[in-house]
Amino acid sequence: MRVFLGSAVVAALAVGSTAAPVQANSTITCPLVQATRAIVEPLPPDWSTDQDVNSLTGHRVDSSGGVQVLICEYGSSGAIQRAGPAGENCSRLPGRRFRCITIPPPAPVVIAQGQIILTDNGSADIDDGGSADMRLRPGGPLTRVLDARNGARFSPRGSSRPSFNTCNTAPYSGNSIPVVQLPVGVWLCVSTSDGNIARIQVANIIGIPALPFPLTMVLNYTTWSLGGPGGGPGPLPSAPTYSTGLLNIPQTFQFDLDDGDVGSSGGADFWFQAATSTQLYVNPRNGAQIAVGNKSNRGYWGCAAESFSANRVSINTLAPGNYVCAVTSEGRVSQFRINAITGGTPKTLRIGFTTWE
Repeated sequence: MRVFLGSAVVAALAVGSTAAPVQANSTITCPLVQATRAIVEPLPPDWSTDQDVNSLTGHRVDSSGGVQVLICEYGSSGAIQRAGPAGENCSRLPGRRFRCITIPPPAPVVIAQGQIILTDNGSADIDDGGSADMRLRPGGPLTRVLDARNGARFSPRGSSRPSFNTCNTAPYSGNSIPVVQLPVGVWLCVSTSDGNIARIQVANIIGIPALPFPLTMVLNYTTWSLGGPGGGPGPLPSAPTYSTGLLNIPQTFQFDLDDGDVGSSGGADFWFQAATSTQLYVNPRNGAQIAVGNKSNRGYWGCAAESFSANRVSINTLAPGNYVCAVTSEGRVSQFRINAITGGTPKTLRIGFTTWE
């Protein structure tokens, strides 16, 4: 017996595997409101089959396989899925939507900077703690050369001070460089033995490279890492802020994190619900969703990666100082901090919030 999702679903599956690239920082929508499941084998006379038609019952992001997969579920009719856009982080939004945000490359971090002094047969590390990256040695009776060591490589850049981007894209070689080709003021880019990027400038040369007398090179250097010290991820840039502020929300009032309003607005994101005098909740409204998570200050990127729910959250599980992530009814990522919950009855919920573009 073969079972299939109706023709509209088949088309959607085909599109999911060959779709054009999604624009960065975009919203992806589950392509079907309903899905149909039916038996398609030919049947004998007098036999018939019922179609199983289901609306969307859920949508989620599955990262268990190491890549993000966007899944739209239609109850017993089955599910459809597509891979998340490469290089983007996707999260579930209200309705049938996913928001996918480009994850920028880590910013370069300066991990070492200073001056080194190389004498004959001396070596130096410019990673601040790794293997030697270079060595000054005799290249013959009347020559000295600067050797790249332990997998490091050089890229001469002349008299122009190179930026990180210049050094990061420069062509490199492991060949030694005669010191006579490195006058005072010249710059080199270095791909270091630890896989970092550096630039060095010849600040001074004491001695004459072509004479058999002691030689000293003074080099100024800056070393960057794309991973930050210790190989951890570098900092992600902050997202633009859409709104921020403080809200005092009386019990039973609604509040909006897009515009910072408190009241009974039809587009409010949350309701400070009082089921009883002691059972109080933050209840999502109008498609907004909430994620308590670990209650830490996660910022934009941490909240964007959370799993959100439309289920209400008991105030009894929150305390002053806790942070809560949210997606607003307009699809923005937000975070609010519980500043206080007043005593007595009725209560007032006091929060500070930031909502990002």
